[in-house]
Amino acid sequence: MMNSITLDFRTLLKIIYLCFGTREFTARELSDAIKKGIKPIAHLRLELFTFYSRRVDRKLISNDLRRLYAMGFLKKRRVKRKVRTKSGKICYRGYEYRYSLSSQGLKYLGYLEKGGQEGEFEELEDLIVKIMIEKMVPEEYRDIWWGLYKTHFKERKGFRRFSTSRMAFWERVVEKYQ
Repeated sequence: MMNSITLDFRTLLKIIYLCFGTREFTARELSDAIKKGIKPIAHLRLELFTFYSRRVDRKLISNDLRRLYAMGFLKKRRVKRKVRTKSGKICYRGYEYRYSLSSQGLKYLGYLEKGGQEGEFEELEDLIVKIMIEKMVPEEYRDIWWGLYKTHFKERKGFRRFSTSRMAFWERVVEKYQ
């Protein structure tokens, strides 16, 4: 039965960095490390302990790691899984994935440590755009230009980093009112 308890990916990234740094780990090792961290608070609130101990099940942690890998925050490699048989011999049975933090994951952790200031920059960008529109556009067209900016650039979904349409927008504004 799937559990509806979710662990925020930012919190999980921080836990991974605190437990393993840049070393490799498996879902089993991460699950055990989180359970070991939860045990000291078990005597304080039993219901919290049962809530979080169900959340750090190996299967759920494995799904979270797969999700972080798909987001680009983790690297993974497939290795043969060593198992001790009933007779005591060590053999390989199946595969397991060994994860480690990628450079993007480390950069994102650094970004989180700085406080994640992306929203402040967006407000500054809006202020700059408003000032430019007020200085360059006649008063009767300002609302139209602001609406165009909000619909085509501000709330646009997709990949905005190398947008050529944004440059074209500003070239049209400068070209028209020079």
